[in-house]
Amino acid sequence: MSQTDSPGRGAEASLDRSPRRTRRDAGRFAEVLRALEPPRVDESFRPPRPARAASVAALLVLVAAMLGAFGILSWRGVIVIATPLLALLLLRVGFVCHDLWKSRRLADRLLGSNEVAPLSPLAAWRAEELTSPLGRRRLRRLTRGLIRESKASLGPGLSPSEQAAVRDAIVLLQRLDSRLADLACAVTPSGVLAVRAIVGSDRWSPLYYPERAADLVDALGDALASL
Repeated sequence: MSQTDSPGRGAEASLDRSPRRTRRDAGRFAEVLRALEPPRVDESFRPPRPARAASVAALLVLVAAMLGAFGILSWRGVIVIATPLLALLLLRVGFVCHDLWKSRRLADRLLGSNEVAPLSPLAAWRAEELTSPLGRRRLRRLTRGLIRESKASLGPGLSPSEQAAVRDAIVLLQRLDSRLADLACAVTPSGVLAVRAIVGSDRWSPLYYPERAADLVDALGDALASL
């Protein structure tokens, strides 16, 4: 009798396990789907803000100064209170600035390796910062500075080929400046990074290294095409 009942009990146990296994598999499948979803709006990256970090300590120093001005605290007491606050302020701002620099470096690497949407919250924040009107104005200032340096480097000390390369670089820099000034035309984060690598470093300037003027022309052409 027991041998006859055992298959039935095994079938019942199998039926009991089947719904549990199905629910477990469904839960795993739901987790995979959630992992594939793009970042939500409320999951956006919040960058470090040095000004915000400094504002709290600066406000406390201002309060201490006002207490001293109204005679509530002696000026000696104000100095005693304000000195550690100022030290804390400088330390805090230094840490936040370092975190901001590290965040930008990491985001630049992410953008350089993959610019296809959906971007990670960190890369999306950096892409918006690079292509914003403020970011483009900063890049234009560097570009115009390099234009002035390139024009100043034209002189009898350069060979005819170097002078031709510098003039070609000036034309490309002017085109680049016009491209950045046209806010109606969007720019790509990778193009902005390529331009920053050129105009943000003196090692590319023909003013300091005229023999690299031809390399500058090629790099500017590639950056302008990717922008």
